[in-house]
Amino acid sequence: MKHRLAEITNRRQALLEEIDAQRTEIAEISRYWQKPVEVAEFGFKAVRFVRSHPGWIAGSVAALMVWRRDGLIRFVKGCWRYYPAIIGYGMKLLPLINQTCCKTRKPGKDRST
Repeated sequence: MKHRLAEITNRRQALLEEIDAQRTEIAEISRYWQKPVEVAEFGFKAVRFVRSHPGWIAGSVAALMVWRRDGLIRFVKGCWRYYPAIIGYGMKLLPLINQTCCKTRKPGKDRST
């Protein structure tokens, strides 16, 4: 009985040493991958922000275009020239936006359940 208990104790000690070695190895690997994961997480946050605030992005691009070119007059001339194309493109996207954003409730269905 004592021999069996000694074997179990030795096996337990060997397993604890192996666990410690594996824990150290995982810590080294995680230190190596910490920076790339932070960069990827920052990218995901940026994409989430752009998807949730498209008006801010469009306004920023318009402001940069006005500031970069000859000013507001040239910007308005350019917009006026492409006005029909912009309106046509917007009318094509309207049904898609309406389907994804503004789903209506079906009559007779209760949402509380």
